[in-house]
Amino acid sequence: MQSLADELAYRCFNEGCAALAKYLDDASSDDRNTSAIARSLMGDTIIILGDIVEKMPSEFVRVSPTPPSRLDLLYLRAARPMEFWNAARNVITTVTAIKKALPELRVGPHARTLKATEEQQPTANIEAHPTVPPVVNVTVQPIIQGPIAVSVMSLPQRETIVAVKRDSDGQIIGSTQIEVDAATQ
Repeated sequence: MQSLADELAYRCFNEGCAALAKYLDDASSDDRNTSAIARSLMGDTIIILGDIVEKMPSEFVRVSPTPPSRLDLLYLRAARPMEFWNAARNVITTVTAIKKALPELRVGPHARTLKATEEQQPTANIEAHPTVPPVVNVTVQPIIQGPIAVSVMSLPQRETIVAVKRDSDGQIIGSTQIEVDAATQ
C-alpha cells in the first residue's frame, strides 16, 4: 500500500488535495474493512506529504508556522490518533498554501525530488494557517405530532401450503404450514 500512498501524495501535491476526497468518503464507510484501509492509506499519504514539506529546501520555500515533521506525524498516528488527524489538516493546509504560492513546483515520484523550470527557481515565504473548524453546539428538539394515518392499499396474493403428518391410525400427529407471497415463487 506504500506505493499507492506515495502516488496519492504526489498527486495531492502536484494536482491538489481533491485527490483525497474519494478516500475520505471511504474512511467514513460503514464497512469496517473499507474504512480501516482508507484511513490507513490516508494516514500514510499525510505522513509522506509531511515528509515532502519537511525536506523542501529553504531556498524554495520557507513555511511559517512550521508544520509537524514526519517523526511528529508518525508518533501522533501511533499514540494520539485524534491529534494526528488535526496535524493532518495542518499538513494539507500547508501543501495547499505552497501550491497556491508556487503552482509550478512539482514533486517527483522516486526520490521525492522537487522540480522547477530551469529559468525560474521558485522562492516563497508561506504562512499556512490551518483552518480550525468552529465548535458548534446543536440541540435538536423533536417535533411531536399526532398519530400518523396509515392505510393499506393492497397486499400481495398469498399462497398457503399445509403438510399434515398422520400416524398409522390416521390421527394427526403434526402439521406444517407455510405462507408465501404468490409473486415471489
